Amino acid sequence: LCELGGGRDENIWFCGNAGGATQPVTLKLPNPWGLHDMHGNVFEWCLGWMGDYPVGPVTDPVGPETGTGRVRRGGSWNSAARDTRSASRNSGSPDMRNIATGFRVAAARPATLNISSNQEDIHQSSSQRLTFTLNGFEDFDGSGITIRGADLVDFRPFDPDNPFFWIMDLNNIGGPVTVTVPADAAVPFPPATTSTVASFSNFYQDTWTLQLRELNGEPVTMDMIRIPPGSFMMGAPNNEQGSFSQERPQFEATVEDAFYMSKTEVTQDQIVSIRSIQAIPPFPAAQTFIGGSLPVHNLTKSDGDFATDRLFEHLVVSGQIFIPGPGVPTVSLPTEIQWEYAARAGTTTRFSFGDGFASNDLCTLGGGREDHMWFCGNAAGSAQVVGQKLPNPWGVYDMHGNVSEWTATNFNIYPLPGVNPPLKDFSVRGGSWFRQARETRSAWRTPRDPGTRSSTIGFRVVINPDIRN
Repeated sequence: LCELGGGRDENIWFCGNAGGATQPVTLKLPNPWGLHDMHGNVFEWCLGWMGDYPVGPVTDPVGPETGTGRVRRGGSWNSAARDTRSASRNSGSPDMRNIATGFRVAAARPATLNISSNQEDIHQSSSQRLTFTLNGFEDFDGSGITIRGADLVDFRPFDPDNPFFWIMDLNNIGGPVTVTVPADAAVPFPPATTSTVASFSNFYQDTWTLQLRELNGEPVTMDMIRIPPGSFMMGAPNNEQGSFSQERPQFEATVEDAFYMSKTEVTQDQIVSIRSIQAIPPFPAAQTFIGGSLPVHNLTKSDGDFATDRLFEHLVVSGQIFIPGPGVPTVSLPTEIQWEYAARAGTTTRFSFGDGFASNDLCTLGGGREDHMWFCGNAAGSAQVVGQKLPNPWGVYDMHGNVSEWTATNFNIYPLPGVNPPLKDFSVRGGSWFRQARETRSAWRTPRDPGTRSSTIGFRVVINPDIRN
């Protein structure tokens, strides 16, 4: 009846411990499959009508077609212990309402598509091979499947003897991909009346917010933008106005793997929050222009490397990334090819916002310059708060002007890599608050000794997406 003992107190709410009322769900221990309150708390409506059990084995029985009472299971807060057993059942009119009856929901054997652990994120305008499992469709042969958001090239089992593991090749991906499995692909319980749809929209991950260490009790984050793989023409064509000889000859460069790039130049708050300034004098004395949202500057190339190492360590410790195998890229300064590829963002003009022509290529406004970049024409002799100008087509800010940015690449003649040994200098890109308009173009580059500290040079970071946790 209502006596405690035998594990009842830890597992069920019934007349022996509920105090005459329903209780918050999940306070008792779950069953071996992780379900809470299957015994007691409230009765639960079931789909079927009350009737006699069938004789002999059955598969997915649905019960009588008609009846006067719907089945209730599980017992409630005012039930005796015997009435909360797994086998206990009773019925009630479908219109009945009372303080001891509730319900839970069940999914009717849906098709679930699970991206495998090594699956590359789906990205716009790319080709993609998806590997996934189809659960609950044992007899599915792949016929009738439809794709939205991409062109289906091939869809087949990875192993003909394993109906659950499938390969799908897609082209011309234009956004989140939706896979629709026809309703008659299998016989779920109860029978399906509509197609089962699984969307890959959660894998269209163009952004990633890193959680850094708090600074003075306030959270500090770093937004990352996913840059897709692809090819582009690197450098300046011979007839590009304002170009320099070190930007030529123009050549085709390929970025084989996607990467994340910081949405803005690294700020002073961000670099302090990851405690990556041990190699330089303490802030704020090391900064010419002081402000938490201003880009960090006066850092050598080695300081930038030190910062990315500390960021990697923090992201591992905080569980935001995992440690990859030997030789796998992690967190670093961008290579020169990565930098220009991200700066152009699919454009072929002098700037990512167009050619930016004005009356001259010095410090004159016009041609969209005032809306997209900080340079000698509008920065008033100082670095500025990041992210105030319009971003490029891929959502990255301040690739033109504000502060120039260290890259991980030794400066060398084009094409890269050159036949000549690299110079000791490293490439700096993007131009700064001090530079003329022509020196903030996508193709602009200049060599700098890696030990240089300047109020015009900062950096941003890139991260290999395969290590994202």
